[in-house]
Amino acid sequence: MPKYETLLDIRKNCVEGEEFNGSKCWLWRGPFRGKGAKKYGRVRDGKDENAHRWAWALAKFYDDPEAAKAELRHLREYSMEMGHLCGVSTCVNPDHVRPISSRRNRTEQLQQEKIRTAKESPSIPGMPEPLPKPPDPVELLDGYYHALLSGKGIEQALLALRVRVQEDVQRRLS
Repeated sequence: MPKYETLLDIRKNCVEGEEFNGSKCWLWRGPFRGKGAKKYGRVRDGKDENAHRWAWALAKFYDDPEAAKAELRHLREYSMEMGHLCGVSTCVNPDHVRPISSRRNRTEQLQQEKIRTAKESPSIPGMPEPLPKPPDPVELLDGYYHALLSGKGIEQALLALRVRVQEDVQRRLS
């Protein structure tokens, strides 16, 4: 595996991705570790290291590999992970990652996944629009129980429920 001793060495092994906060993602083209959304670039410098961690450390210490290694050891001692602000696990742009706790990283990953899913769902060609949210059963039955409790009888209660359901359907379709 080639040595990545400077940020330029890392940058040469990337392609540009989407823009985030004024700078483009650097998408890693080298070897990977993991699968799917948890897929990270991998570099080797004595031991395997995630490419985004290595790029961040090199940027912080102006391409000094020894200082970068020491910083990564320090982060490991405190169980710190690198959070991707852009939400792209293969991005190694040092401006898009920062050290954060494991718990915070998981929370942010879930939030980013929700945002990504919400953005992608309606725009998938050929896919139907999501179904409207079903009516709240408690809200619908409220009119039914109100009619029963007011002494109007079961027929009136069922009629009230039917009218309430029809109104809700009409409201959702318009």
